[in-house]
Amino acid sequence: MLHLEHFSPAVFESWRTDADAWLVPLVQESAARFQTLGIQAVANDWLLRQDWKRALAYRLFHDLLSEAAPRRRILEIGGGLSAVSELLARKHDYTLVELATHETEDNYRKLEAQLGRSFITLGDWSEARLDGSYDVLIANDLFPNVDQRLYAFMDWAWPHCREIRMTLTYYENTVWKVRRTTSNEFLTVCPWGLREMRVFLDHLVAQHPQACPNYDARQLVYQDYEKVLFTNRRNVMYFRVTKV
Repeated sequence: MLHLEHFSPAVFESWRTDADAWLVPLVQESAARFQTLGIQAVANDWLLRQDWKRALAYRLFHDLLSEAAPRRRILEIGGGLSAVSELLARKHDYTLVELATHETEDNYRKLEAQLGRSFITLGDWSEARLDGSYDVLIANDLFPNVDQRLYAFMDWAWPHCREIRMTLTYYENTVWKVRRTTSNEFLTVCPWGLREMRVFLDHLVAQHPQACPNYDARQLVYQDYEKVLFTNRRNVMYFRVTKV
């Protein structure tokens, strides 16, 4: 089944209290531990500073990290270093594939050494070899925000997991001026908006009609939450598909 949930200010407020009660102590504990170990963890710093990130993390991860949660095989793409990744690695058969644009490799290896096992692959997800099947695959604030290869990602991931959880970030009336590193030329990039999101979801339903018989189209909306919920014009959609 395909479940969508638009992350509005009202939804944020409904998750906020539980998210902070659960996550703030864990993030603070990890921050102290990372400092002792000499680990730079940018994603953990974001969770400390940004309450909306904590609310979304609560929605994505809380059930996986509850005391009653069974051990599962979990693959996360682009999760970075945080209390969440540390706890997932302690509780589950967890693998992280990370491009490592915010920290150097030694930070990731220090966490592996602390936990006593290798579970992190540094590099692009498209080059990672998937070993068997996973119970849950997670990508938080990656697609199509900083990686617009969402169609390719779904084709790559779909055969290897029973459930996919993502937060999908999209914009309207926004362009980015970016630099192509190989040629040093500037590009004007238009991020995904409502039209692209709708086309993608319709495509997903057409490709996998049994797993995605329909979706709640009322969730596919855009509102400008700049200075209300975010510091920019982003919108976020919680996305979860579970194969039947």
